[in-house]
Amino acid sequence: MDTKRLEQIGETFVISRLLSAGILVAKPFFDQSGTDLVGFTSVDDRARFCRIQCKYRELKKRTSVEVESKYVVGAFVLFLYLKAKKATDLFCFLPEDIRHVFKQSSKGAGSVFRLSITQKTALSLDKFEAIDFTQERITAIFDLMKSSSPDFEIRQLLPDLLETMTKIMKMHREHAKLQKMINEIEVATLRKEACDVQLKMLKEHVALLEEKIQDQNGEK
Repeated sequence: MDTKRLEQIGETFVISRLLSAGILVAKPFFDQSGTDLVGFTSVDDRARFCRIQCKYRELKKRTSVEVESKYVVGAFVLFLYLKAKKATDLFCFLPEDIRHVFKQSSKGAGSVFRLSITQKTALSLDKFEAIDFTQERITAIFDLMKSSSPDFEIRQLLPDLLETMTKIMKMHREHAKLQKMINEIEVATLRKEACDVQLKMLKEHVALLEEKIQDQNGEK
């Protein structure tokens, strides 16, 4: 079975477990900040959410999991669906767990958290009850979502969108200022036109008065 299909199987399993736990799940059509899924507490104006990354690994002799360090902040959750010879397990790592269990090392211009998995490591993970997807872990995920700032999570999830929205808002403000100036110019133009009409009428009136004065002088 190809890797892509295995990843889909792992992700589908994670989704079903999250939904059963009362965590709403959305599948984004983009890959940003290592986000495979987005988990929500609710869909109202009090909603909080977390970024979820899913990893599927089939353990024969040795395998490994890597997560970019920059992703492991705020409400980030890593699910590892591990299929070993004797059992298949689902492990759930929060940022604190990743920093505790994984090893951090440099990679390129950044760094990664890496976990090398052998049969011995798999047994150790089985004994580490804190990362089992239990009711206690579900509560911890809800607490993590509620404690993280929605603005921070949005910046992690959609940094380009936020930048674009900021630019659009700035353009709207500039547009409003320009529109106000245009309105003021239009009002000033109308006032000028009204003044020009009044000035023309006054000039015509003055001309008529001058003609009358001249006529009266001529009669004398």
